[in-house]
Amino acid sequence: MLIFGVDNCAGQDHFENKYEVTHYCIVKSTRAKTEGPSRKHGKRAENKEKTKRAILRAALELFAQKGFYQATTKAISRKARIAEGTLFNYFQTKEDLALYFFEQELAGIIDWYQTDKRARNAPLPEKLFAIIHHLLERLK
Repeated sequence: MLIFGVDNCAGQDHFENKYEVTHYCIVKSTRAKTEGPSRKHGKRAENKEKTKRAILRAALELFAQKGFYQATTKAISRKARIAEGTLFNYFQTKEDLALYFFEQELAGIIDWYQTDKRARNAPLPEKLFAIIHHLLERLK
């Protein structure tokens, strides 16, 4: 399984194979605290985001230490300091959790490619080489 952490950890779902590479991602909330009636809804959303980040951090650490197949949802939940059932409110399966990282990395590659005029205008073999090179550079 190829799992990538990313610079921006906000995203979606699934992925699976048997080779693993893990790259860490830590994201801090930049959300400003609000006053008044909307604060209660804002606080709830902030707590949900905090829980999601804890799950993602715990999953990456365990995937790196034990590998995808040996890391259990129970261990991920314990490390994130949440109930195991809570994890499934955020990700339906462990595969969905892993796919989240893949999708975030893929979105980062797409963003990079769209802003790199030289890569976009290059012939296809050079485009592919540039994408692979960019991926390898991010893994260093």
